[in-house]
Amino acid sequence: MKEFGYVRVAAANLDLKVANPAYNLIDLKKKIDEAVENKVDVLCFPELCLSGYTCNDLFEQDLLLEECLNALKELAKYSIGKDLVFIVGTPLKIGSSLFNCAVVIKDGIYLGITCKTYLPNYREFYEKRWFESGNNLAVDQIVIDNQTVVCGIDLLFRSGKLCFGIEICEDLWSVNPLSNEMVLNGANVIFNPSASNEIAAKNAYRKELVKMQSAKGICAYVYISANANESSTDLLFSGAGFIFENGT
Repeated sequence: MKEFGYVRVAAANLDLKVANPAYNLIDLKKKIDEAVENKVDVLCFPELCLSGYTCNDLFEQDLLLEECLNALKELAKYSIGKDLVFIVGTPLKIGSSLFNCAVVIKDGIYLGITCKTYLPNYREFYEKRWFESGNNLAVDQIVIDNQTVVCGIDLLFRSGKLCFGIEICEDLWSVNPLSNEMVLNGANVIFNPSASNEIAAKNAYRKELVKMQSAKGICAYVYISANANESSTDLLFSGAGFIFENGT
């Protein structure tokens, strides 16, 4: 498909256990292998899929964060020799603060880290209890496994005609989604790793939101949300996933 100017994108969910990065790593590897077999170019996983979104105050435990970092390093090593870019969600300490991040990896290289900007902190959400907004990043790069990795809120990733950006869950639901600026600066695909819970009529609204952002941006939009393996305490997830191109 590449010779005709197309790329194949995919979104995948996991057989996940909350606060068990070692377990989640196993299924992440399986999904990466499936994507390679199906000649996928870019694969997106849900928000915080290494840890699980519903860890709550466990996000304050150094052990969980260390295990997530170890799993991230193992994923990078596993990606060597595979012709695949993938986006994985993880909590990550940058400086002295904890951020909700999407890490882009290919062939053992950390291509960049996008940090979530708009943190929901209303009704059933409490993200500001654990995470800092990407707007408050004090640095624009960190070192992981002896690699210097750029981090930010509006990174664009380019390869030939492909140019993609990432916004994380609530970043799309905000008054001024980050993807607006991304498409104005050349992005033709937007990925959204998400953890959007289910309430009455929300799925139809969410689907229309993704559809319209794809139509307005004249771009493809790849959306994947956490699934029912998350904790059901307070929240219920369905694993909603959509891929739209120019509103279709």
